[in-house]
Amino acid sequence: QGYLASLGNETEAIGYLRKGVEFYPRSALLNYLLGNVYLRARETEPAVASFQAALRLAPDFTGAEIALAGARGRQRGGFGESREALRAILRRAPTQAKALIELARLEMTSQGDSASAKAAAQEIVEKSPNNAARGQIAWAHLLLAQIAGRDNQPTEMARALAAAVASAPCCDPEFHFELAGELHTMFRYKEAATQMRAALAIRGDDPAYLYRLARILLDDAKPRAALVVLHNAPPRHAETRLLAGRSALALDETDKALGLLKQALEENKQSIDAEIYLALATARQGQTATAVSQLQRLATTHPRRHDILLALATVFFEAGHLAKAEEALQHAKRINAADPNVL
Repeated sequence: QGYLASLGNETEAIGYLRKGVEFYPRSALLNYLLGNVYLRARETEPAVASFQAALRLAPDFTGAEIALAGARGRQRGGFGESREALRAILRRAPTQAKALIELARLEMTSQGDSASAKAAAQEIVEKSPNNAARGQIAWAHLLLAQIAGRDNQPTEMARALAAAVASAPCCDPEFHFELAGELHTMFRYKEAATQMRAALAIRGDDPAYLYRLARILLDDAKPRAALVVLHNAPPRHAETRLLAGRSALALDETDKALGLLKQALEENKQSIDAEIYLALATARQGQTATAVSQLQRLATTHPRRHDILLALATVFFEAGHLAKAEEALQHAKRINAADPNVL
């Protein structure tokens, strides 16, 4: 029952599994499952303790050894130890699919060696598919897509994403979440929203999941649908205010948008998005010069953010400065020609 619960409500699953460990303290499997649920709940320290307990009870439990190495990689300063542990496992078992996936994810998330990450993922897809489960093959394709995106290879990324979508596992919310993020970066909004809804069907109360879906819907010009999603998000969180402010702006509720965006920026002064949309709301109130100044400052500070230039083009266009709008649009296109908004 606890294992099945781990597919949905982590808090409930942790409760079931902790009771199981109390009744069967020498069960390596129960400790291992508990560690997995802790990881899903982003509670790394108790996850590490649970995997360690599983290994004390069953020293040859390879799954727990791999999980422990992966969990250590999420700890501050744990990258080196985690990578070496996974490499040691792969020296013993070079085609161990789970270890290959963990190593590739570790290299990607820790900004490690892209070549090593790619080699690990390709080992599963090209050389060892019979040793991997469907979900592991799907993760391998997704990791190859992420690596291609990092290396600015859009054709390779699109090919790997198509394979990831085709092989997506049914009950892994984190996979759907990550896949949605990559589809979003490719401006494939409808597919991204489909993946996020699949993730939320399993883990419906995760704010990070709600925020990603709301962002996708806003970028797909669906502010009302985004507001429905945000209804379930923490009301006083800066990200909730930011996305609600974006929704209000898209619905021409400028005063409301200004209030929400100012609050969001006060709560998170590092939010570039809040500054962008606050400038757009300011322009809507007729303060074009102020908005232009804000956006030009941001464009200078963050020269690779093409969305700042798109906002600047919008402000110029709405003020009737068509030549300046075209200049900003062309600048944005030089940075990211894939965005349909620059066409």
